Amino acid sequence: MHRLAFQITQRRAEECLFVDDRSLDLECALDEGLAGIRFDSPAGLRAALAERGLFSESQQA
Repeated sequence: MHRLAFQITQRRAEECLFVDDRSLDLECALDEGLAGIRFDSPAGLRAALAERGLFSESQQA
């Protein structure tokens, strides 16, 4: 599934970030070279994205 997404988007795994609430899905993505975040709450996701420089409080609606 991830490889098809890479082909469609013309991106490498290293350029992508996978977010999921299931550990097994996250493990599979990590095995394919994706960076990953385990979703546990909206606040936790915002914090994890902010750690990667992908979210700031000014972006919040």
